[in-house]
Amino acid sequence: MELIQNIRKKIHFYQKYLGLYLQSRLYSIWNHEPFRKKVATPVSQYAHSAPHVSHPISQALSSSFAYQFNEAACSVASVATVLNAAHLILDQQKGEGRITQQEVLKRVDVVNWSARISPEGFRNRRGLPIDSLGMVVKKAFEVYEIPCTSLVTIPLTGSSRLDALKKELFQKLVHFQYHRNCFLIAHFNQGVFLKGLHLPHISPIMSVDMDNRMVCILDVDPQVSEPYWISFDIFWKGISWRYDGILRKNGYESGGYVWIQLDKPSLHP
Repeated sequence: MELIQNIRKKIHFYQKYLGLYLQSRLYSIWNHEPFRKKVATPVSQYAHSAPHVSHPISQALSSSFAYQFNEAACSVASVATVLNAAHLILDQQKGEGRITQQEVLKRVDVVNWSARISPEGFRNRRGLPIDSLGMVVKKAFEVYEIPCTSLVTIPLTGSSRLDALKKELFQKLVHFQYHRNCFLIAHFNQGVFLKGLHLPHISPIMSVDMDNRMVCILDVDPQVSEPYWISFDIFWKGISWRYDGILRKNGYESGGYVWIQLDKPSLHP
């Protein structure tokens, strides 16, 4: 009887993820190489030169970067990276050293974060939907006493204002390029940017080149060897992707982003 139950569980598991796998493969075949030009350009191959190269935010994020420690911990790596970068920008480290992912999980006790990124998950759910990510980031900045003038979560979940929200995001990214007081943590479908499964993923953006409508992702996935550039339109597509099937049942309806503006003079780099 136990053997039959185990077989049924495995069949149920494969049935749940078969649709996701097929959707991901078909999208990859049609939208990524070899049938289309490359969607993501590694930062080492980016052809344009722009002020982002020496941007203080980009440098702080690069210095603070950490890969996620398991396949569900992209939120932890992203938050720890941004917290450390914010300390660098605000000169707040005060000899306390680098904030680790384990420390962040221990101190930021909200939305069952530790359980959600564990192998077992929280009530069989792993990772953070966009609303939960926003609550985690807000709590983290409070715990580490990092002053902000703005910290907002923008879920792109079935909104009738998508066109207006896209224009608003573009203006935020223009601000990001020309000032040194803001961060953006993106919640996106990684399979839109890179070949692979259509799964929700979280990473900060490292740079933007809005003259050429390009966004650079500092991807915390350890399988990604370096940051990569994508077009603004592809970026929007990834963060506004509408999930269905098993992902929707587990709380993932769409992505979005968390916008953070530090309480620091908004000086040009």
